[in-house]
Amino acid sequence: MFGIYNYFNSFCNKFRKLIISVVFILIALVSIFNVNNYGVAQDEYFSRSFGFINLNYVGSIFVPEQTIKAKFDKNIPDLNDFSHNYYSGAIFDSVLGFMEIFFDIKDKKNQFFLRHIFINSFFYLSLIFFYKICGKVFRDWRISILGVLFLVLSPRIFADSFYNNKDIVFMSSNIFSLFFFLEYLKYPKIKNAVMLSFFISLAICFRVMGVLFPIIYFVFYILINLNLKNNVNDLVKKIVIPLFLSLLFTYIMWPYLWENPIQNFYNSYFKMKQFDHGGQNLYFGNIIKSSQTPWHYPLIWILITTPIIYIGLFFCGVLKSIKEISTSKILLNHNNANIVLYYSLLILILSLGAVILLDSTLFNGWRHLYFIYPFIIFLVLFGLDFVLNFFTKIKIKSFIVFILVLGLMDIAIWMKHNNPYQYVFFNTIGKKINPKNFDLDYWGLSYYQNLKYLLEYENFSTAKIWNSSTTKLFYSLFSLHEKDRQKFVETKNAEDADYWITNYYLDKTIYDENFFLKYSLVNSIIVDGVVINSVFKKIK
Repeated sequence: MFGIYNYFNSFCNKFRKLIISVVFILIALVSIFNVNNYGVAQDEYFSRSFGFINLNYVGSIFVPEQTIKAKFDKNIPDLNDFSHNYYSGAIFDSVLGFMEIFFDIKDKKNQFFLRHIFINSFFYLSLIFFYKICGKVFRDWRISILGVLFLVLSPRIFADSFYNNKDIVFMSSNIFSLFFFLEYLKYPKIKNAVMLSFFISLAICFRVMGVLFPIIYFVFYILINLNLKNNVNDLVKKIVIPLFLSLLFTYIMWPYLWENPIQNFYNSYFKMKQFDHGGQNLYFGNIIKSSQTPWHYPLIWILITTPIIYIGLFFCGVLKSIKEISTSKILLNHNNANIVLYYSLLILILSLGAVILLDSTLFNGWRHLYFIYPFIIFLVLFGLDFVLNFFTKIKIKSFIVFILVLGLMDIAIWMKHNNPYQYVFFNTIGKKINPKNFDLDYWGLSYYQNLKYLLEYENFSTAKIWNSSTTKLFYSLFSLHEKDRQKFVETKNAEDADYWITNYYLDKTIYDENFFLKYSLVNSIIVDGVVINSVFKKIK
């Protein structure tokens, strides 16, 4: 075992290109074979509708006779009359809506299948850029490929990469913008300025708090260039160009801003900052309003849902950061490693600090903060690099590599065994506290698997079905093809239902003895010993 480190180095260096290719091909294949396993999340239906509302608005300006309202849906609201017109994400949903029309996709299942493919492809592309960033920072392809694996082998991130068109695409766009920021630092050419500005704007259009990133980028750019004693006029020009382009791209890609860009951006920012969807969270066994989450809510969620091995290495990365900061003679060297290290720390401190101090509304765990996850992984990688360099003995290095490989294999096996329910992953700490004390299937994705179970194993032409959870079953029906969807009829009267189904999300129904005299359990979906979805059949 103690020769692992040397053998590992030799093997990796000999088959470098093959290993890199195999990793990315495997990730692509796993994604392709899994894209149809995830149902329609409850937010997706709204996002699709929002895309068409924006498409209709754009059409009303440029091709009035070809609008969505004129050709497809007379009831679609105008953007200015829509109560949530300030939402970000219009560009992504509008592109998907256009593709749906262009390819003439009629079946609802295929419409959402297209969305899942597109979201996952966007995430996959960001993995390539994440690999490139790691290459710039660590100058070691093995660390870079590990960074990609750390991202993919993060169960909740992996699952969300198929259906979360907000948090995952926002996270991915920030990876793109960081890559081009590093490129622009080294090669301040117009091409890099355009690409940097485009992805900064894309991030802002996905989530309005993306405005934080250009501010940090340009502050960093000023500090670095002043340190290098570059010409001030030249520095101003190099900042003004991408800043102007960022504003221009944001304006173009966000129709809500077209009529009144400053006022409407202000409205969107402050409405989203304190957005209250009126929902509730299950937190440590207590049901609380999403607008009243305690300050430690995001920190606890990160702690209990991130793989343990990453948490350990993360704190090692923080130690390395403290060491680097305390020994640096200047704030920033023109060095990719230093820049990404300081940048990651700054993003984590500012983002978490802002959420805590501003008492921002959070719900469904910490998904609204997924955009910081790549920067957590950067610190994980810095931590791994720190640990491997700290120990000089090959035996210790070999042992560390051995533990790391075992840890990644354990995560991969768990993800395979619990596919496609990676979105309810809890680490060892979370399991000790008990996952039942926290939100599980907020998205309602598990309905899809139980609906398929009923279609396969229950004999009926049509069935009345009732949902006892606060998560709506309605959206999950779009996971089915039209002919299968027509076999289910949702009823508002529980007594009339042939089947009861629940994902236990804030389920207020009490299943007492009388209930089980009338209904019998048909099937349950269980993850780590916790039931996340059940379907019951009326006893005749």
